[in-house]
Amino acid sequence: MNIESLTVIICTHNPREDYLCRVLSALQIQTLSKSQWEFLIVDNASSKPLDATVSISWHPDARIVQEEKAGLTYARFRGTKEARGEVLVFLDDDNVPDPDYLEKALALFKANPMIGCVSGDIRGEYEASPPSWFSGEYESWLAVRSVSKDRFSNFWHPRSEPCGAGMIVRRSIMNSLERSLSSTREGIVLGRRGESLLSGEDVEISHHAMDMGYLVGQAADLKLTHLIPSRRVSEEYLFRLYRNICASGHIITSKRTLFSPFKALVRQLPKELAKMILKAHPERRMALERIRAHFLAWRHLRVMSSSVVS
Repeated sequence: MNIESLTVIICTHNPREDYLCRVLSALQIQTLSKSQWEFLIVDNASSKPLDATVSISWHPDARIVQEEKAGLTYARFRGTKEARGEVLVFLDDDNVPDPDYLEKALALFKANPMIGCVSGDIRGEYEASPPSWFSGEYESWLAVRSVSKDRFSNFWHPRSEPCGAGMIVRRSIMNSLERSLSSTREGIVLGRRGESLLSGEDVEISHHAMDMGYLVGQAADLKLTHLIPSRRVSEEYLFRLYRNICASGHIITSKRTLFSPFKALVRQLPKELAKMILKAHPERRMALERIRAHFLAWRHLRVMSSSVVS
C-alpha cells in the first residue's frame, strides 16, 4: 500500500491547558507539510468541551470530535473511525513531539511495509523531582524510555514493545482490534478511565499487530518529550501505578491464555513475602504491590465475567 499521509490523533480528557498548548505548538512547527497529515482531537468526556477553548484553525485539515464513553481505548477507536490516513499517530495531551517526528514516522512506514506498530525515544520532563530511587528502568512506569537503537520483532520482547505515548500504528490494525474485542466475551476493558490506572491498551495493540503478521518495535529517530506533573511522582502514586501495571499485565495474559492471577499468586507468594522481609526499599514495596496486583486483576476479571453473564 502506498502511504502518502498520516492522521495525528490526540485523545484527551480534561487536559492541563499549558501542557496541551505545548503539544499543539510542537505540531505547528512539524517539518512534514500540513498537506500530508490530518489532525484530530478526540475530546473524551471532558467536563468543559474543548471546542470552546482550543483553537486548531492553524491546520487546514483539523477537527475536534466527541467521544462521550469515558476511556482511552474508546477514544482511540473513535479517532480511528474518524481518520482517513492509513497510518495513525497517537499523541497524549502531554506528549511534545520533536519537529521532525511526523516526517520520520511517515518515512519509516513508507519504507517498511511490514512494520505495524512503533514508538520511539521518550524523554521525561518532570515538574517536580521524583524519588531518588526512581531512575533508569523504573521510569518506564511513566512511559519514559531511552531508545538508542532500532529494535523490531514479531514476538514479545521488552526491548521492542511499543508504548502508548507517541505510538504509530496502521489503521487496519486498530480496526481489526476493535472487531476482535467486540466479538469476545471480555470485550473492551483496558485503557485509562477516570481515576483508574489500569492500562495495557498499548500492549493489546502491539500484540494484535503481531497476530496479524506485522513487526512491532521502538525506533531511535522518533523522539518526543513526556511532560510529567508533580502529582505523578509521589511515592504513593508511583507504587499505585506499578500495582496497576502489573494487574493489567495479568489481565491481558489471562485473556490470551489460561493464566489465573489467583493461582499464580499462590505459587509466587512465598518468594514475594521473602522479598518483603529481606529486601530494602523500593524492592520491598514492589513485592507488596505485586501481591496486591494479583488480587486486583482477579477481582477485575470476576467483574468482567459477571457483567458478560448478566
